[in-house]
Order: sequence, then C-alpha cells, then structure tokens
Amino acid sequence: MKKIPVDQSLSKQLSGLKGQAVLYDAEGRVLGYFSPSKEELKIEDMQLESPMPLAEIQKLIKSIEGKRPEEVGKPLKEILSRWGY
Repeated sequence: MKKIPVDQSLSKQLSGLKGQAVLYDAEGRVLGYFSPSKEELKIEDMQLESPMPLAEIQKLIKSIEGKRPEEVGKPLKEILSRWGY
C-alpha cells in the first residue's frame, strides 16, 4: 500500500471526520475514498505490505486449484487441538 503524507490543512479536515469521505480535485474528479481510523495509529504500527511474497501466494493458489475445501484445509478438531482446546 502506498503511503501519501498530507499537509496540515488536509490533515485537520480529515481528522475531524466521523465517517467516510470522497476526495476529489478542483475539476471534480474523484481521487479516492477516505475512511477514518477508529483508533490513533502511527504509520510504523501498520502492516502495509503482505507478510507473504506474491510469488508464494501464487504458488499456494496453484497448489489448491480444483480441490474441494475438505482437501485443502485441516479438520477443525485438529486446529483446535493445536490451540489447546
């Protein structure tokens, strides 16, 4: 995810929002949407990139293509037993 710093004026406007907003330029073209965070976060606290490389995700997807859900995952009983239930 791309990080884009905003100036103090825009930051002040956005921080006062209680709900979502549409951001648009002077010509009225929609730039995107803004959804305020429910909690105060610092940019360094956020995970902006996938913890898994794209190549690994694609490999995983190929390995499960065409399989039924029962063939892909583990039984719930096994998962819960790993967690001590």
